[in-house]
Amino acid sequence: MAIKNVSIVIYVRAWDTVNNAWKTGDAANITMYTALDGGTPGAISGTVAEVDATNMPGVYKFTASAGELNGNSAMFSGKSSTANIVIVGQSVITEQGTIAVVDGVADAIKDKTDNLPSDPADQSAVEAAITAATSPLATSAALTTVDTVVDAVKAVTDKVDTMIEVV
Repeated sequence: MAIKNVSIVIYVRAWDTVNNAWKTGDAANITMYTALDGGTPGAISGTVAEVDATNMPGVYKFTASAGELNGNSAMFSGKSSTANIVIVGQSVITEQGTIAVVDGVADAIKDKTDNLPSDPADQSAVEAAITAATSPLATSAALTTVDTVVDAVKAVTDKVDTMIEVV
């Protein structure tokens, strides 16, 4: 998605109508035009370059300036000074956002996450923390102490029950 009033690279194709094939080697002969929001076409300022004649025959690119994308929609097309070559245009719908805001938010998130460990919940570390927290609770000596204290409390409460019955 293109952002309104922000430059981007646009791709178009050149077709040779006589040979019924994509046209390579024609960048110097192509003039590109844009029409914003259905308006009158005007020549663009960018330089047209061929992408790759072997692997992407007939594909050309140019950078549309911010001003050439200062509309809700833009149609990019062109013409070649070479006979029988047709440029297949590209339409673009722009978005009202701004890249600076998105970039700023992404940078803020990155600042927070750069300091996180690569494995924040390493299982062996979790198990070690659980063992450290629970090991003093269930030792034989600790259980004996608890049993002794419970027996002492029971002896006192038994006497209280007896005292209440006597009264």
